[in-house]
Amino acid sequence: MKMMLATLVLLAAACGSDDGDRGRSCTPGASVACTCTDGASGAQVCKPGGEGLGPCECAAVPDADALDDATSDAPSADVTNADAPGVDAAPDDAAPGDTTTDTTTDATTDAPGESTAPDGTDTGGPCVPSCEGKACGDDGCGGSCGACDDGDPTTIDTCDAVSQACQHVPAGDCDVLAVIAIPEGDEVCPQTVLHLSGEGSTAVLGPIATYQWEVVQPSGSTAVFVPTPSYPSPTFEANVAGQYTFRLTVWDAAGTPSCNVAEAVVYAVPCEALHVELLWVTPGDENPADEGPMAGADLDLHFAHPNAGQPDLDGDGLPDPWFDPAWDTFWFFPAQNWGSAASTNDDPSLDRDDTDGAGPENINLDVPEDGATYHIGVNAWDDHGFGPSFATVRVYVYALLVFEMEEVALERHDLWWVADLAFPNAVIKTKLTANGGRWLTHDYHNENFYQP
Repeated sequence: MKMMLATLVLLAAACGSDDGDRGRSCTPGASVACTCTDGASGAQVCKPGGEGLGPCECAAVPDADALDDATSDAPSADVTNADAPGVDAAPDDAAPGDTTTDTTTDATTDAPGESTAPDGTDTGGPCVPSCEGKACGDDGCGGSCGACDDGDPTTIDTCDAVSQACQHVPAGDCDVLAVIAIPEGDEVCPQTVLHLSGEGSTAVLGPIATYQWEVVQPSGSTAVFVPTPSYPSPTFEANVAGQYTFRLTVWDAAGTPSCNVAEAVVYAVPCEALHVELLWVTPGDENPADEGPMAGADLDLHFAHPNAGQPDLDGDGLPDPWFDPAWDTFWFFPAQNWGSAASTNDDPSLDRDDTDGAGPENINLDVPEDGATYHIGVNAWDDHGFGPSFATVRVYVYALLVFEMEEVALERHDLWWVADLAFPNAVIKTKLTANGGRWLTHDYHNENFYQP
């Protein structure tokens, strides 16, 4: 419906005017994001032989001052209007004139209570992984403390769920054995559909009768097994960047469970230079994984070029970038032609539009334009009666997480100007009012674009 209505309005307008090695294979020299002990982002680089990732290098992301120095000539993303009509003000104790913040991982929220989940649970700030005394299993932050594969094909390698110690059981002692196969491999681009298979599982007395799949997935991901977690070979779409840990238990016809819980880890790693991700939680939506018209709140990710110029609805005296037909990438214009007309590598694209709750939506760009400062925004298009949502935006540059802002409360029709991102040095600045508040405009309606 939103596509059809917007089309009619735009056509009418057009007619009226002109950690250490995780034991996995990887591409030598490639890097993935990791979390340092202080909660900041770092990078792990694949070893020269491709046998695994090196330690988490916590100096891989320059600090904010260094990034500022490196891009002193980049277009300024500062704003000076503290009392712009329709823009949320910050708390009175915010630093006067502080309108932007250089950041790599900013987890400040607009939800009640600092570092608070939508259900009111205090998260205590950034999660710090802990693997002390653990050889395998969960690191407490959704990651893994290590793999248990000893390279011996005659043993079954498992991780004890209680002690998180590796166990190696002789295969000959196992009557029922669970086995996982994933043809896509252990590193994929976000949005890859994984074809999981448990059909290699075996039982001494007859066939496998029952399968049970489980997954530990990245924060914010709500993907599900299709058709069900009890199907022998389900599919699973790895939409959110991060680590997915799949586990499988099987039973034979007599009800004997497998002597192991098979485990396989897949990393969804952004494949383009720039990857912007939007996720959201809507407390009023009891089933965010369901699909269909108006099955959940519809939030939209926007990625605008510095050339964008639309009516000034946030009241700062400057044109807004949102809903520009040539210079804003969003659901109605998911593929723009920027930069060279002969190349598509310098063109952004919205590669996933979620209209029924939770996301993710993501925008990708392979070759950012030197000297350009891009604008990142989120529009709460329609809550479909489910009430407010809490939005999270993550930005990855060359597969490294350089920015994260979690659980910003958005009501229907709010427009949140999240941040500005300047290249070539990838300096990202949180867009804030002079008082340090979110740059949030309520009841945002661009006169040149239909909104419900």
